[in-house]
Amino acid sequence: MLGERLEHPAVRALLERYPTPTAMRAAGRRRIMRIVEPRAPRMGARLVDALVAALDAQTVTVPAEETIGRVIRDLAIELTRLAGAREQLATEIEAVFARHPLAPVLLSIPGIAARTGARILTEIGDVTRFPTAGHLAAYAGLASVTKQSGRSVNGEHRSRRGNHGLKTRSGYPRSAACTTRPHATTTPANAPKAKNTTPPSCASPAAAATSSTNCSTPA
Repeated sequence: MLGERLEHPAVRALLERYPTPTAMRAAGRRRIMRIVEPRAPRMGARLVDALVAALDAQTVTVPAEETIGRVIRDLAIELTRLAGAREQLATEIEAVFARHPLAPVLLSIPGIAARTGARILTEIGDVTRFPTAGHLAAYAGLASVTKQSGRSVNGEHRSRRGNHGLKTRSGYPRSAACTTRPHATTTPANAPKAKNTTPPSCASPAAAATSSTNCSTPA
């Protein structure tokens, strides 16, 4: 059960101190809590309860457990070191991004923070190589394309081409815009009406445009 949570510092600290089931049983719940709780205040008690239950249910002792425990301890220490180095590198990247001329523009877009903005700039490179915003949109695969076969035009569709990494990063602002939309206030213009006589397919301009139902309102 601990293998699924190795990214959590509390689990790594626990394995550094007690790397085997035998060592954990000998330590007891109280000592385990002293290690886990400061590093995981919200999930510490639940994690320790699940761990103690799993230790009580285990009846098999693995051969060479002590040797395996030394390997587990070394790996946990190395993971902690790598996690610290990754956070340090992320901090340095954010500092470099903050000094970029386009940083204020990207940070003004909902859903884009320093790390996402740095990834977008990495994918774009030198933005001056794009003559217009349309060229940049095409490079990112965000510009719609028209599918046409002979005389048949199927309308505009999302492009499958472009820089997929940049397209993925550009999807964050759209998701944030859907979740951060301000609540509409009730005014006389948009107050609920007693009876809605508009057909369901004509409830919005987008629905009317995509529906084959006749959306003409009776006079």
